[in-house]
Amino acid sequence: MSENDRSARLPLDYGPLVGRLAEERRVMTLLDRNPLVTLTGTGGVGKTRLAVRIANSVAASMPGGACVVELAGLPPLGTTTVQQIYAAIGRATGSFNQQSGLDVLVDYLDEHRSLLVLDNCEHVAAPVREAVTALLAGVPGLRILATSRQPLHLHEAGEQVVDLAPLSTTDAIEAFLAYASAGGARLAAGGTGAASDPQARAELQQITTLVEALDRLPLALRLASAWLATTSLAVLIHAVTADRWHTVVDLRPEAEPDGRHSALRRVDDWSWSLCTPAEQQVWQWISVFRNPAAQHELVAVCAGTGLARPAIARAVAGLRDKRILSAGIGRDRVPRLYLLETERQYGAEKLAAAGLLPAARAAHSSYYASLTTAAVADWMGPAEVEVLHGVHAQLDHIANAVDYRIADGELVGACTIVCDLTRSRSPFLCGGLSDVRDIADRVIRAFHRPPPAGEPAVGGPQEAVLLAATMATDGWVTVTQGFPDRAFELIAASHKLHEQWQLEPTPPLLFAEGGALALAYGDPAAVPLLDAARTAFDAPETGGDHQMATMMWAMAQGFIAAPDAEAAAAEYLRVAQGAQAPWNVSWAHWVRALAALGHHHLADARDQCRQALLLQDGIGDLWGLTWSLLVAAAIVTESLDPDRPDQRQAQRAAWLAAAAEERRRLIGVRIAGLRPLAQLHERVMARVGAVLDPRTLERQLDDGRRRHHQAVDYALDDRRPARQHPTGKLTRRQLEVARLMVRGLTYAQVAEALHLSERTVEGYAADLLHRLGLDKRTQLTQDVLDRAGTGDGG
Repeated sequence: MSENDRSARLPLDYGPLVGRLAEERRVMTLLDRNPLVTLTGTGGVGKTRLAVRIANSVAASMPGGACVVELAGLPPLGTTTVQQIYAAIGRATGSFNQQSGLDVLVDYLDEHRSLLVLDNCEHVAAPVREAVTALLAGVPGLRILATSRQPLHLHEAGEQVVDLAPLSTTDAIEAFLAYASAGGARLAAGGTGAASDPQARAELQQITTLVEALDRLPLALRLASAWLATTSLAVLIHAVTADRWHTVVDLRPEAEPDGRHSALRRVDDWSWSLCTPAEQQVWQWISVFRNPAAQHELVAVCAGTGLARPAIARAVAGLRDKRILSAGIGRDRVPRLYLLETERQYGAEKLAAAGLLPAARAAHSSYYASLTTAAVADWMGPAEVEVLHGVHAQLDHIANAVDYRIADGELVGACTIVCDLTRSRSPFLCGGLSDVRDIADRVIRAFHRPPPAGEPAVGGPQEAVLLAATMATDGWVTVTQGFPDRAFELIAASHKLHEQWQLEPTPPLLFAEGGALALAYGDPAAVPLLDAARTAFDAPETGGDHQMATMMWAMAQGFIAAPDAEAAAAEYLRVAQGAQAPWNVSWAHWVRALAALGHHHLADARDQCRQALLLQDGIGDLWGLTWSLLVAAAIVTESLDPDRPDQRQAQRAAWLAAAAEERRRLIGVRIAGLRPLAQLHERVMARVGAVLDPRTLERQLDDGRRRHHQAVDYALDDRRPARQHPTGKLTRRQLEVARLMVRGLTYAQVAEALHLSERTVEGYAADLLHRLGLDKRTQLTQDVLDRAGTGDGG
């Protein structure tokens, strides 16, 4: 067979195919060694497009060439026979005759060993499995590449499955620009000088928003790009967000109106038709999950359907098998399942039409409310760190649960979740304080909506107590980030609500006000308030609250160097050690270091600070390490001989103080709003400034900020960590961050595009610049990236 004959039966393979080189190479390698490879993935992810590219690439190397067998037009499962599959293959290969069947195909393919691409197998999976098994048994040299929403499950035939995920953000942007350009649109973001062009950077931000809204699906990107011939990016984003079903459609005059790929909605209609009734019902209920979830969480919430849990688990497995559910890894490194936004909105529309949206939302919010309630009861103990990280892993779901309760008018329940989330102390260990503030603010605003005629915004004492507790909680979290003015506004509002309902100050208010006075001002009035909170938190179910009040009571005395500060710190340490709670123990050591420092007992302060650093480093307490580094710097400073100060130790104190300062910036704390800690920092800087010359001081400060991630080692060992040499290699995630940086996106825009926190992006950026041997971001160019290798897969 000539080379022209080999490719004559293949669709044209022109136009962009972005971001699939790794998958293309993998499939071709697998086809060299295995008779059957199945490309799976959700609808619109580009399975057919990649299969056609592979067929064109290998056609010349196969004696019989390659051909694509289109199965989408065959009747659905249950009506298509294996003979119809044989007939379709026969027509595609040109071997069809009146006696076409297995024997004819085997004879033909044995003489013309080929690559068969069986496209769109999902709705005829049973006869395809039978046909593939028979053909591979009869033609040893045959290679089959199948595309399907789900695997064929032919393990005995050596099936290898390659699952196509949506494009990465950077590849999706490139693909969208290529589609737009092919359609005649001219965008500044696609130009050669895009990184330095303000219009291009603005367009790039819009395109990033758009491709994320389209789930980075190649089909959706291609269909949406056609609108740019007649509309702007801003209008297109609004249209996709408001009504994706009528926007993401094929605008070409020759397009088939009823074709499966003629509109995004038809892709999901096809997926829906492939599901069993149980799978359809579970798909609807899973649509209330706006973020990835573990399988047991999906099953627990979907129990509200009335289906038995084994039936729900089978339905979840079926949805995953059909690639309606996607799989990923959560922030806790646990496998999680999720619906792409397109599939989620489709399921939500079906759920609302069935009148089941309130029930599904209630099941979701109840599940995550029970999780925070359990954490409050369980966090004080040996499993403290695991419990707090478990809550943090569910933070997005908890936020959604609060929003559902607000939407359904369950404001008491919303308050309870917010208060329990903060009482668990998870945001202080794992991060997310800004998120907690945002959630609490939403609940408080919900109470201030105009009430129905004749009904007050707060319906009774119970609501008043819970709203006041939420305000106090919000104030407490706000002050820990260094915003005392807003914190005391919230605390004052909580007081006012108590007065309106003639309530005595409740323990949450006593704690929040005492803690705020201590952290914001180092006010001695904090001590009796916190002592009263300790006494009020005397029930078994408030054991964790009692512990936190004890911590702040002891800390408040440490800030003012009270005579009993060291005794109070020792009491806190005794209670924390009795509970065997490692996070609390680490903070108890910190409080003891603070108290010893205030009384100039430097040896004890040094020992306690060291123990705090070791524990906090071991459990990953970024918040605690930040303040322990500051105290470590202060201890070094106070240890300097007034008459003959050690230059090296002064440099060390400056370095540690700068590292602590950089960490505060990364965790989003405004130290100016935390007067006792700000004064501690100022004392360190004043002392080292008096010892070191300006140039040496600035060099130490700059080095401490740059290498803050090595600060714990320096604080513990008294030896400056050696500089790490650039490797020139980036992880896959670092490379993705770097590509967006080169395109001109800010850290905030990169974070939004990659679904990361801005703090995390800054960490990636600092590390990748170091790996590349660069001093600043402006040195990062496309040429530098092109020369960079890829190291580990992080």
